[in-house]
Amino acid sequence: MHVRPIRELEDLAPLAEAMNSLSGDVPFRRYEWLATWWRHFGPGICGGQAGAAGELLVLAVHDDDGTLVGVAPWYVSRSLAHGKAIRFLGSGIVCSDYLTLLSQPGRESDVAGAVSDWLSARTDLWDLIELAGVDAEDVAVPELGWRLEAAGHQLHHFPGPNCWRVPLPGTWEDFLTTLAASKRQRARRLQRRLLESGRATIRVIDDVEKWDQGFGIFQQLHQKR
Repeated sequence: MHVRPIRELEDLAPLAEAMNSLSGDVPFRRYEWLATWWRHFGPGICGGQAGAAGELLVLAVHDDDGTLVGVAPWYVSRSLAHGKAIRFLGSGIVCSDYLTLLSQPGRESDVAGAVSDWLSARTDLWDLIELAGVDAEDVAVPELGWRLEAAGHQLHHFPGPNCWRVPLPGTWEDFLTTLAASKRQRARRLQRRLLESGRATIRVIDDVEKWDQGFGIFQQLHQKR
């Protein structure tokens, strides 16, 4: 296993497709999301921490055949309070969820071991590693923590805020059947008052022009909240 540090975003772009293949279909782990986050929340503001300087530190893990088998999508934030702290790209005030140490399925231990060895040999680059937004059932990040602890580093593990999500059935009617009677009646009243009356409409965005218009409306509604 070979670890290659990537310190510039343009050097990460050639790995975008391979990196996305390791994302597990989680949008917050994809190159597009993380690269966009770095452009807007990178050096100078680092995840919303005003005045904290930041440096990209993405670790690409390749096997002996040169295949990308893992990625640590990180950056280093520098501040007086925490020194040099390694954090996930996408973390901070943006609140990305399901962040992890990307790896091929079944290779989590190999990738975590390679990253741990690399970090342990370069402690001059970091004082703290803070990995938040991780699923409680994640495999790779706990493996990395245990590897670092075995190498003599202190490990602190604690639960963070819950990330709620609701599995949706195939149709609206099927969804209504999952609700309690009082909530189901309220939903049907709202449906009649808003949708069936024509006061509200549902539109599907299927081209860039509609997207630009729809996103502008979304921003306005979000700000009015």
